[in-house]
Amino acid sequence: MMQRRKHMMSREKFISVLFRQQQS
Repeated sequence: MMQRRKHMMSREKFISVLFRQQQS
């Protein structure tokens, strides 16, 4: 059902984690 949205969310989450690690 939300396969496409899940993929996009996964990508955004990955970027969010990277950004958070860089800020640390």
